[in-house]
Amino acid sequence: MKRREYADPELVSGYPGVGMTEEDRRKIDESTVELSELMTRPDLLLYATGQALSATVTRFFATLEELTDEETALRVAYQMGAKHGAANYGAFLANRGLRGGPKAFAEYQDYGHAQRGPRHVGACFAEYDETSVLVKRRDCVYFWGTRGEPNKFIEALERGMYTEGYPSVDPLWSHTENAHCLCKGSTKGCEHRFVFKKESDGG
Repeated sequence: MKRREYADPELVSGYPGVGMTEEDRRKIDESTVELSELMTRPDLLLYATGQALSATVTRFFATLEELTDEETALRVAYQMGAKHGAANYGAFLANRGLRGGPKAFAEYQDYGHAQRGPRHVGACFAEYDETSVLVKRRDCVYFWGTRGEPNKFIEALERGMYTEGYPSVDPLWSHTENAHCLCKGSTKGCEHRFVFKKESDGG
């Protein structure tokens, strides 16, 4: 398998927040960071924004479950994932004049991981060949909770992306294989293989 031509490890090592200390992370997680520090350090701000996103998504579905029931909350999570996947990947393909397939999806994965802060950027860079894309990550900004404990809402959200969202905009899409995932209770991170039909994507 190979990576896209831009895949330079120094892009990841130099990414804001990758070199944060555990003390830095603790201060953000416990809301004890000084305001002057938060407003002058992009690495702290980027990490804090990612943590806010992570917590809000899970808390939203947990609150929805309390107000309705588990089935409704999981159904909404799945549909949100489907809509999110279709809208984001669809826009990425359309705005770049791409059809889809492994090469395009590898770049889309890298783009998404680079967008969402230091917890997510470690998944860069995806590997791909003519029929699949492999993504490995030690952490995930969508996951909120204790490692080793499943997060049913994020599992449903991601399943919506993979089984309905992405396939709806990529005619070469086949299926997804998840060796392990934080949202399913893995302690070692996530591994996703996205499989495509054998037709050439032109690249």
